[in-house]
Amino acid sequence: MKAHIGINEGTWPATLALLAILALASTAAPAGAGQAQGASDGAQAGAYSAVETQRLFDAYVLVQAQDSLDLGDAQLPDFIRRLKVLQDVRRRFLLERRRIVLELQRRSGPNAAGRFDEARVRDLLRSLAMSTREVPTR
Repeated sequence: MKAHIGINEGTWPATLALLAILALASTAAPAGAGQAQGASDGAQAGAYSAVETQRLFDAYVLVQAQDSLDLGDAQLPDFIRRLKVLQDVRRRFLLERRRIVLELQRRSGPNAAGRFDEARVRDLLRSLAMSTREVPTR
């Protein structure tokens, strides 16, 4: 009896390649491993950089999506391209939202009494509201 491990035989080569990439990335020396414990930025020695961590999560998402959707080898390149675009748009959205929230915090916090600009805060709130609106479907 053949055990089912949740991987479509047609996608096995691509899945195996992605798993190998993940395995190599997880065993490679993390960024900062050679730095001294008392680094000036306060980062722990042995911690992965944000970019490396994001790449690992992106690879994991890709493997999970490929497995769940039963994508064939012919479908995989187009799917990877579209997933990358989606992840990039999501990242840009989150960065912009974070930037707006942080600026709102600076301008309206307890230390902002002398710098409070009501018009700018209104503009930031409007930008935040517009960025969180649902995109209309065609």
